[in-house]
Amino acid sequence: MDLSKKRQAKNSLFMEEKSSKLRKKNIKTNIIHTIDIKSVVENFIKNYFNLLLTDNNKLFENKIIRFFSKFKFNGEKLIGNNVKKCFNYFKDTKINLIKYDLLDCGSRRIDIMIKCAIKKGDKQFVFNQYFLLCHATGWYIMNSIII
Repeated sequence: MDLSKKRQAKNSLFMEEKSSKLRKKNIKTNIIHTIDIKSVVENFIKNYFNLLLTDNNKLFENKIIRFFSKFKFNGEKLIGNNVKKCFNYFKDTKINLIKYDLLDCGSRRIDIMIKCAIKKGDKQFVFNQYFLLCHATGWYIMNSIII
């Protein structure tokens, strides 16, 4: 057997892929290595409710809600611009965050559950909202359920 000839290893493709993945981790292209998820969630909650109560059109303009985003409110499934229907309910309200929790699911998805006190006129009650945030070019709402 002539060992002077160089042969490519049988698993060289695997090694090249693994090497490529290691290089990517070193330059931190995976979003989980470059963000503080708790900070992302806190900023999202603050911005979402601020825009909801002041100018909910900016939620669409800023691509926080996309044309394919889905909301469920009072048993009705709303997609894209139809989501604005549920925003009318929040006109002339005051919302106070009671608590929230989050679960990061990989590098491009965050599940959030919030509990808020809402005051509308003389009425006060508590509501919950679930968000599935996804990341592409920025964080956006993929799905949300309001109870």
